Formats: sequence, structure tokens, C-alpha cells
Amino acid sequence: MQPSHIPTRRYCYVANNLRSGMMSNMAGRTPLNRPQAGNQTTYDVGCGRPYRTGVTFQPAEADKIVRAANRMGYSVSGLINELTKRMVVDNQGLPVWYEAPEERQQSLIA
Repeated sequence: MQPSHIPTRRYCYVANNLRSGMMSNMAGRTPLNRPQAGNQTTYDVGCGRPYRTGVTFQPAEADKIVRAANRMGYSVSGLINELTKRMVVDNQGLPVWYEAPEERQQSLIA
């Protein structure tokens, strides 16, 4: 007799690392942690729908958030929601811990 439901689970997603430790921008894709050129992140609060995103974590951060979520009985999405609720922002909407890169560094990023 075969089980009616076989659970599946993605345990690990692996991307190619460069020697510098940064993820590659395969096929001209935008590097991790940077918005796509000309694609500002937006959300219409009035739409009433949840905001859905795909999040990519480096291995150490992936281990940390998955372990924490599991220990709390949360999904990773649920944990990110709870962290966001508790994130303190300044008058400009920036997290209080954020330090903007120097102008010289900003020109190198762009």
C-alpha cells in the first residue's frame, strides 16, 4: 500500500560562489542584495494583499534563520514578518542600524 501523501522538502539551495565569497551574477543577473536596475521595489498598502518575495540567504545566515524559525515553531516567512514588526526605523523609513556607504563607495557600486 502506497502512502496517499509523500511530504517533500527542499533542504538546501546551492548557488555558485566566487572566490571573494560573493554570489555570482550568472547570465548578467543583478548581484545578491542589490535591486535590479530600473526596478524599484514597490507595494500598494491599499491593495490589501500580502507582499510576497523571494529571499536568498548566504549559508551562515540560512542556517541561523532556519534553526531559529524551527525552534520557534515558525516558518522562515513568519520569522521575517516578526523581525520586521520589531524593526525600528527612523523618520526616513531606514532601519536605525543602517549606515549608508560613503559617496565614493556608492559610485563604485553603481
